[in-house]
Amino acid sequence: MASLSKKFWIYLPIVGLFLISERVLAKTDLSLEASIMAAIPMNVMATTQSSNSIEITWDDVADDTGYIIQRSTEMSAGFVQIGEADMDAIAFTSQNLANHSTEYFFRIAAKGTPNSDWSAVVSATTNAPEPPSNLTAGTVTA
Repeated sequence: MASLSKKFWIYLPIVGLFLISERVLAKTDLSLEASIMAAIPMNVMATTQSSNSIEITWDDVADDTGYIIQRSTEMSAGFVQIGEADMDAIAFTSQNLANHSTEYFFRIAAKGTPNSDWSAVVSATTNAPEPPSNLTAGTVTA
């Protein structure tokens, strides 16, 4: 079987990326395999729900297989995975957070082959707990 060495360019308009490859193509080799990275989730928002929970929302990504959610108490480091959301999900609630006005930073990625890059980092602050409303004042004598 005769073969041909050829340099070729592939443009992937979905991600706006040029790939350069040099390989030996056989005359019968007319197919190219490509994997397309899942799109980055957009319009990510974090909203305080209570003194110990924050909801993260985003726009659904086409052709994803789910989402990975990470959290940190620092804006640019220390992120750890806190959960996953199903395909076509658009929200995740981070629960059991410390109250007393702790700021949390979140980012998400769409699962695919391969996974997307991380979204922009968003943040929200937990509320301080509500003070008790049934207190009464009185005088103490010794």
